[in-house]
Amino acid sequence: LSGCQVTEDGCSFLASALKSNMASHLKQLDLSYNHPGDNVEMNTASRRLVLAEGNREVKTTKMVNATAAQTHSEDRFKRSQVFCDEAQTGLCYWEVEWKGTVGIAVAYNTVGRKWDSSSGLGSNDMSWSLLCSTTVHGNTYTALHGTMSTPIKEPHCQKIAVMLDWEGGTLSYYSVSSGKLSLIHTFEAKFTEPLLPGF
Repeated sequence: LSGCQVTEDGCSFLASALKSNMASHLKQLDLSYNHPGDNVEMNTASRRLVLAEGNREVKTTKMVNATAAQTHSEDRFKRSQVFCDEAQTGLCYWEVEWKGTVGIAVAYNTVGRKWDSSSGLGSNDMSWSLLCSTTVHGNTYTALHGTMSTPIKEPHCQKIAVMLDWEGGTLSYYSVSSGKLSLIHTFEAKFTEPLLPGF
């Protein structure tokens, strides 16, 4: 389905179909270049983030973002973090292209927004994150949840796929290379609230 311009509603129908027994024979599904509807929510963006590409791209800056500084929001993160605009339940899939250092996370909307260490996405019981970093020694991955920090040795790439099965209680991260998915890590949890993708 790559490039078929599947809409947000279409992705919902597709997720429903994937839950059925008929989908058990599915080996691979390419949804790249489709629009599942994930844009970042400006009111949650830290003042040290710059949004671009219609709120689909996020970059850090050393200076306070003047536009964000002018608007006050209780939902705004103090740390360099941002949520997407739609909470997810059910079966969801999305891809993230990254460089530098990024936490690819999901969290309950009730997660803290302050600067303290427990407000980092993946650093508490209300969020799960895969920290991706580029260092002088190469790329590294670390799975984070609460007090758990698990370094992962896997082939590294600049595109990560995320598969959330909210009802089944799994959150899986995959590296995407040459159209193939390789599992990096799976979290298992009993999710109790809709999850917001975040970075």
